[in-house]
Amino acid sequence: MEKIIVEIKCPALSESFEFRISKKLSVNECIEKIISEIRSYAGNELVLSVDVNILSKKTGLVLNKKMSFTENGVISGDILMII
Repeated sequence: MEKIIVEIKCPALSESFEFRISKKLSVNECIEKIISEIRSYAGNELVLSVDVNILSKKTGLVLNKKMSFTENGVISGDILMII
């Protein structure tokens, strides 16, 4: 399977979202897509810059934006947080 399902927590909205993302997509590319989807959900009222990071709840570390989710050790079912 080329996709994984992760839970993305967005503290700015106090909500969580499930995303199906490509294992091979870089974190940086995915951040743009995630923010776009969350903005659509929030009615463009959410102010998030693309200069955000994603934190892994499992490791407590910020994901390396230049690496893929797989290279960062992210697997299906992981919980990530936008910071």
